[in-house]
Amino acid sequence: MFKRAILGTALALGILTVGFVQLADQPFKNVEASEIQQHIQKSSLQVRLEMLELSVMPTTAEEAVQTFAKAVKLRNGALQYAILSEKEKAKVKKSFEECHWVTGVSSPWVETYQIISEKELKPGTKMEYVVEFELYTSTGMAGTDEVRLIMEKTNDQWLITKIEPASKKSLGIWKPF
Repeated sequence: MFKRAILGTALALGILTVGFVQLADQPFKNVEASEIQQHIQKSSLQVRLEMLELSVMPTTAEEAVQTFAKAVKLRNGALQYAILSEKEKAKVKKSFEECHWVTGVSSPWVETYQIISEKELKPGTKMEYVVEFELYTSTGMAGTDEVRLIMEKTNDQWLITKIEPASKKSLGIWKPF
């Protein structure tokens, strides 16, 4: 019994030591309590972020388009990012981070939006939408902007796999600036 207790204690200390060494990213570095707390906090924030992203994950193509358009209107790059495919996320992450997850510009702003076309590219798994955004400034209507979105179904989720201007006159109001 005594041998088991010693073995269990040694094993627990070994596991803790390995965790601290990995946390410190340097072998045998003294780890301050504040560093441990930061690591725990970061993990907690990462889990919270993942849970928030999961909660807004669209289950229909229409929902994905509406979520994207709403995020553009709100200038919320984090919400736009959440519904992108991994490939699209890789393309925009740096620019979104540099703009602190704010997209578009303060003026003109998006007042309203509407889906102006919808096309099924692959039955039940791939769709194309064109969304038109009405832009306003303090002096009134400032024109429109259009975006083409390609959506693909992955498992039970619809993700945006491509974002591009829908016309040559497009401003790219959905992009970070």
